[in-house]
Amino acid sequence: DAYVTVAGSRFRYREEQLSPAGGRAAAKMAKNAAIPPEKLRALVEAGRLPKPGGGPSAEKRAASAFTALALARAADGSAAACGLSGGDPGYDETAKMVAEAALCLVAEERAELPAAARGGSGVLTPAAALGGVLERRLGGAGVGGGG
Repeated sequence: DAYVTVAGSRFRYREEQLSPAGGRAAAKMAKNAAIPPEKLRALVEAGRLPKPGGGPSAEKRAASAFTALALARAADGSAAACGLSGGDPGYDETAKMVAEAALCLVAEERAELPAAARGGSGVLTPAAALGGVLERRLGGAGVGGGG
């Protein structure tokens, strides 16, 4: 757990990734994250990694899925959870999320956006800026939420 000070209060943050292979998968991910760019280029040139634009096939993407779950617990013990799930996160669902977020900014629902109701804001996360409008649009595009 990491602790940081937020507006004078103690805030604890922890991020985890579940993997069916347990510790071996986590160790491999950490090792891969530390690969220098020149080594990555050499792996691509040797055919051991895909070239840019050479991602997974449509069949492999169709068989892929993700679930993200966020849990929050306040100092008073109250808790909240929310989740998001969908198909292939690396290509299909990311494209839907970006497109639907952009459409929130230009569509007729713009007046419903939380940031618009406050008269504008600074730099915001998609959830804070786009709120329920984005949630509805994502659901309509087949990206599911719950929690």
